[in-house]
Amino acid sequence: MGSLPSPPLPPPPPPHALVLHFQAQGHVIPLMEPSHRLVDRGFSITFVNTDFDHASVVASLPGPTRPLLRLVSIPDGLVPEADRNNLERPHSFPLMEASLISFIIINKRVAFDYTTRGNKSIDTSAEWVLCNFFSHVESPVFKYAPKICPIGPRLSGIRPSKPVGRYWPEDSSCEEWLSVVYVAFGSFTIFDPRQFKELGLGLEMMGRRFLWVVRPDLTKKANMAFSEEFEERVTGRGRMVGWSPQQRVLTHPSVVCFMSHCGWNSIMEGVTNGLPFLCWPYFADQFLNESYICDLWKVGLKLNKDAEGMVTKEEIGAKVEALLGDGEVVGRALELKEIAAMSIAKGGSSCDNFNEFVESMKKVA
Repeated sequence: MGSLPSPPLPPPPPPHALVLHFQAQGHVIPLMEPSHRLVDRGFSITFVNTDFDHASVVASLPGPTRPLLRLVSIPDGLVPEADRNNLERPHSFPLMEASLISFIIINKRVAFDYTTRGNKSIDTSAEWVLCNFFSHVESPVFKYAPKICPIGPRLSGIRPSKPVGRYWPEDSSCEEWLSVVYVAFGSFTIFDPRQFKELGLGLEMMGRRFLWVVRPDLTKKANMAFSEEFEERVTGRGRMVGWSPQQRVLTHPSVVCFMSHCGWNSIMEGVTNGLPFLCWPYFADQFLNESYICDLWKVGLKLNKDAEGMVTKEEIGAKVEALLGDGEVVGRALELKEIAAMSIAKGGSSCDNFNEFVESMKKVA
């Protein structure tokens, strides 16, 4: 009798990527899009959060995650009562010390720089340095990191049934009530009570419709009484929400300007939709990002503080009118939108860069 045929060999396991990042809302979101894109190409992903952030992300999910994308958590090394929104807190958790976001793929280090720092802090030890940017516009970052690989702008919030990494539940009802001026300051900005009120008064006085994202911790709770009175006064032309589906909101044609803290995610979302900016940076790279918008690309205006360090209601109203009345700024914003769209389209530089990266990783699998 002849020997029985050997059973077929099981298929090889998919290439695996371990995703590590600085623990903050603005660092989770830009890693989700390339993670999903790698899953689309046959990779499996282990996405690491701290226990605290993992609970927030999972609670915001509309349903189960994709089979090849696992969300896992580890302790952050802080005591339970520690304020994890305090930017000056001591870090005992090593992932939080990293200045760059990282993939580890098949024992290879891949850095993902979600900003355009434009300085020498880019991690040049990694074999690949990916960034959520596009190469058709001027940027100092390419002088300091010639090996950097632009793969953006890539936005994760518009993928249906796929986790994004939000920390707060979105108020989607605001999509039915959209505005001219969209006002949002990200996940870390904190306003003192006086500045918070001045901002509200500026929005009220400018006489235009607006949507204002007011996180529960955007200011002290003592200001909530002002918020309630303010909402009553602006009913019909202004709305406040705790958190918005920002990427979907910014696609709406009624939104014509973005008052922003200049976080890189927000910049890419605004640029992708051809919006001019009113810039109000809070900390860190946001001031550099403001220079990109106002000085290099010239698609926005700065909101300046007075001698007491306040952005006054008069400044807010004047800059809104100046921005919306500047046809050149608006035109340049629309040009950037077209450049961004060409970069991520099939055959565009960002699309080609990502394809090259994926094929390189598969070869060593």
